[in-house]
Amino acid sequence: MNIAKKEKVYQIALVLLPIIGILFQGLYSGFTSTIFLLLLGILLIINADKASIITLVVIALGFAMSMLFSKDIKGISEISKVVILFATMFTAKEKQNLLKGLYLGCFFASFLGVIAYLFNITSYELIRNVNGAKVIQSVYGYANTMAVFAGIGIILSIYYIKKNKNYAFANEVVCGINIFCLIFTGSKLAIVSLLFAALVALCIKYPKIIKSIMIVFFVGIISIILLFVMGKADIIIGSTLACRLIYWNDALKVIISHPFGIGIDNWQNIQYEVQSAAYSVKYVHNGFLQLGLDGGLIVLFGVLFLIGKGFFYIIIKYKNTKEDFYLYLLSILTLIVVHGFVDIDFAYGSIWLAMGIVLGFANDGKVKINKIAFAILAVCMLITISSIPMQRENRAEKYSKQYSVAMKNNDYNNMYEISKEWIIFAPRQQSAYDAHYLSLVRLDKTDEIADLRENINEINATMNYMCKYLSEHKEIILPTGGKTNENN
Repeated sequence: MNIAKKEKVYQIALVLLPIIGILFQGLYSGFTSTIFLLLLGILLIINADKASIITLVVIALGFAMSMLFSKDIKGISEISKVVILFATMFTAKEKQNLLKGLYLGCFFASFLGVIAYLFNITSYELIRNVNGAKVIQSVYGYANTMAVFAGIGIILSIYYIKKNKNYAFANEVVCGINIFCLIFTGSKLAIVSLLFAALVALCIKYPKIIKSIMIVFFVGIISIILLFVMGKADIIIGSTLACRLIYWNDALKVIISHPFGIGIDNWQNIQYEVQSAAYSVKYVHNGFLQLGLDGGLIVLFGVLFLIGKGFFYIIIKYKNTKEDFYLYLLSILTLIVVHGFVDIDFAYGSIWLAMGIVLGFANDGKVKINKIAFAILAVCMLITISSIPMQRENRAEKYSKQYSVAMKNNDYNNMYEISKEWIIFAPRQQSAYDAHYLSLVRLDKTDEIADLRENINEINATMNYMCKYLSEHKEIILPTGGKTNENN
């Protein structure tokens, strides 16, 4: 194969890389992220500035310290997702090919979602019903993150429409498919994040409008405060937002008490020690707080530094060149960051891939570090591959499974003992009380049922005040359907 053909194959491979990452469920699992890293290591030529290299080392140390302090290395394969960010950032050439691949990947994901929606294809969780309405999830199996990539697709569609007039119609069709997908994901927060991203770009391009926007923003904040004062906060706080505010409140308590982190992916067990409401979730629905939990403040500030550095250099490059291309990059980065504050997008390796591609355009590549970079990739892959057999045990699920086995065997005494431990572990989990109540009924322990009701009343009295905005799980209720006081 001659040099020209090799170069063409290389360029095609770079375009295919983001497409593969997106279509493989957005690189949600640590295993697929590790395999993807292997492809990155083979294809990419690495360069980086000193600040990025130091930050990479700091973030790696942060994750290591989190695992050390928590004495828990399970979930280490999740690190591969963050390493994707660095590997993509440090790409020395052909960044445009990676961007094309990101564009096509967003389109294919949106297209699959739209086809599934129109033809009611429910396989692989491409769509699902929410309150009687269909929503698009596509390859992500999660509507909100799919909405973010549809938003990225819209931004890039507009860029390519303006860049290449010969293919304007094709790109307009792609833009339309992405818009359809975004709307029918039903993700209001993603739409708001996209509009905010566009607003940021407009402020950079037309600085004179910043003053007007700040006035509108100030009026908005005052209006929100007045709604709380007047007791009308339910106008803006729905059940979804209330849930997130509760998660964030509890997560902040953990981060403050564990500044070095609690170990990767360990929130699903720690939450029961601090939760102020009845819930059971794997993520806190805030990518940055999740980083603070998984890797501690060192990892959180390291990632924030990289993102802040990216924003700064993209804006500087726009001001120096006046090329609208940098405004599109700025919009993508803003969309990812803003929505990352309110959802679980960072759990997907492809979001780190997209962020890395954007930040790569801000990276000047002043220090060539081929050997160091490949060594880091190699070590990361060895660690993650070796850790794949170690699956984190969700202890709440463990109790549920044990209880189900005992129930099938009509082993009421074992059901009773398991449910007692379950409540101690998860004192605000509805299913724990359901299980314990059923075991008490089967064993005819009337006195203990009265004690259980009293215990539930105490738990309900300390529920987070945001629970009043929830559509369900406002309090623990026994399976009888009645309230938890003694008269029911």
